[in-house]
Amino acid sequence: MRKQKPDLYENIKSELSRDYLEKHFDLTEKDKEKAKKKITEMAQDLYRLKEAFGEHNEVKHYESFKTLSKVFDEKCCEKETSSPDIKEEVIGDDSNIVKENISEQKETEDAKVGADIKKEEESVRKKIEIRKNPEGEKIISTPHNTDAQYTRKGKQRVVGHKVFITETCDSDNEVQFITDINLENAGHSDANEISKIEDRLDDNGLKPDMLYGDAGFVNGKSIIESEGKGIDLAGPSSGRSQSIEDFAKKDRPIDIADFDVKMTGDLNEINVLSCPNGQKPLDQMRSEKADHK
Repeated sequence: MRKQKPDLYENIKSELSRDYLEKHFDLTEKDKEKAKKKITEMAQDLYRLKEAFGEHNEVKHYESFKTLSKVFDEKCCEKETSSPDIKEEVIGDDSNIVKENISEQKETEDAKVGADIKKEEESVRKKIEIRKNPEGEKIISTPHNTDAQYTRKGKQRVVGHKVFITETCDSDNEVQFITDINLENAGHSDANEISKIEDRLDDNGLKPDMLYGDAGFVNGKSIIESEGKGIDLAGPSSGRSQSIEDFAKKDRPIDIADFDVKMTGDLNEINVLSCPNGQKPLDQMRSEKADHK
């Protein structure tokens, strides 16, 4: 708005709290009260801007303004209060338009936004509150990249995207090559990506005999599907917090993927299972889930 509608910005600039734009302020501020105060100021500014330009013929179509409005609706809410202590400003009231220094020929919407922004006489005020839980199907995590999503990876909290990289890993090779790369949203499941990786490798004539993946890629379903494509998928089993590097160590803990299960194809027979060191199981039984398939 500063670039495209400087006059509009000048009209409302004095009504915005811009302290949070200072370099010394950080939203990761350990002082929770200070951070909360700044976030509340941001929410109030969102409300002022949304009310001021929500019906403006041009501004309401700006992508940045659409993002601003969506963030407000997802994370903030308006509450009416008759308390005289609440002095919230109501923006964009067309009932009292300031027309000073504006000729009759230039009586446009831009002039309306320069209206009497403050209505301190109002008996009913708007109080802006931060929602405890954002509302919406796809929550905007950062206005700088509206496609970025929030997810957890172990104890780590991540906002952004997830990149999948496949590369050769033969120790005899002097040079290793990246053979596949793909970008997905942060919440995209590794288990849903492994089959797509294999298909892309095959389409490009790079299908491997052996493919290693970390715990997110390796589970019973993905192992069987990979085997059907002629690919031996190996790695720590799904659910184990082991990297592929830890999985390669000789002294690592035994993983479920170390147990050999051979499918007989007969639902009336028990699958043949052997332990990592060749021992035979004392007993085995088919799960109820397998009987239902």
